[in-house]
Amino acid sequence: MSMSPIRSMFAVAGLCVCTAAAAAQHDGHKAHAPQAATPHTAEAVPYMADTCPISGQPLGSMGAPVVREYDGREVRFCCKSCIKKFENAGKDGWKKLDAIMIEDQLPFYPVSTCLVSGEPLVEDGEDIAVDRIYNGRLVRFCCKSCVKDFLKNPEPTMMMLDAAVIAQQGKHYPLKTCVVSGEELGGMGEPYELVVGNRLVRLCCDGCEKKLLADPVKYLEPLNAAWEAQGMPAMLTKAPAIKGHEMMDSPMKDMKKKKSGHDDHADHDH
Repeated sequence: MSMSPIRSMFAVAGLCVCTAAAAAQHDGHKAHAPQAATPHTAEAVPYMADTCPISGQPLGSMGAPVVREYDGREVRFCCKSCIKKFENAGKDGWKKLDAIMIEDQLPFYPVSTCLVSGEPLVEDGEDIAVDRIYNGRLVRFCCKSCVKDFLKNPEPTMMMLDAAVIAQQGKHYPLKTCVVSGEELGGMGEPYELVVGNRLVRLCCDGCEKKLLADPVKYLEPLNAAWEAQGMPAMLTKAPAIKGHEMMDSPMKDMKKKKSGHDDHADHDH
C-alpha cells in the first residue's frame, strides 16, 4: 500500500516552528508558574491521558471532563476543583502529567537511538535515555546536552521521529478499519494518516481527523488493543534520513571507549 501524506501532531497543533526561548520554557517547565488557563482552541495539542493529572481518577468518572489549555497544550481534569490545584502546583504538576504521558507513549517509541546524536539509548542493558514531552510527544535523548541542541531547532528532529513511527508501524499496521468511523481502510481511496502520541493512525478520510483529535484516548483504544494483541514490531536502530536534515555529529563518535559503563558519554550531561 502506498503511503498517503502524513499529518503529524507536530504540524496539526500549528507549532511547527518554535523559538529556542519558547521551546526551552517547556523543558523543565520553568514557564509554568501558577497561571490561569486560556480558552480552549481547536489547535491545542490534545490531551493524551485517560486520567486526571491531579486526582488520578479516570476521566468521565465525575461527569464530563473539564478541559483547559495552557501554552497551546490541552489538559483535562475530572472536576473543576482540580484546576486550581494543578495551576498552584506549577512545574510539579507538569512533571506529573509528563510522567503519565511518557508511560503511555513509551511502548510505541520507534527507535532505540538518540535522534539528535545517533547514540544508543541503552548501555550495557541499562536504559540511559533522558525523556521529554514536546508538543504532546515523547522524545528520547541520550543526554541532556542533546535536549539543549534539540530545543534550538526542534522541527528536523520531530520530522525524523514521524518518519521513524511510519517506518516502524506502517508495514505491520494492525487494523483494517478506521478507528473513528469503522469503515474499511481503502474503501474511500488511500487512507488518511496521522501521527498521534507516537502512534501511526490510519483513517478512512480526512473528515475523521476532527473527531479523533477531539477525543484521542477514546479512538486510540482499539488501536492500542490491536497492537497489544499482535505485538509491536522491533524498534529501529536508526531513524530514516530526512533529506536536508542530517543528524548532528555526536562528540562521542571520535572518542575511543576506554572503560565500560558510561565513559563514552563523559562529555554529555545526563
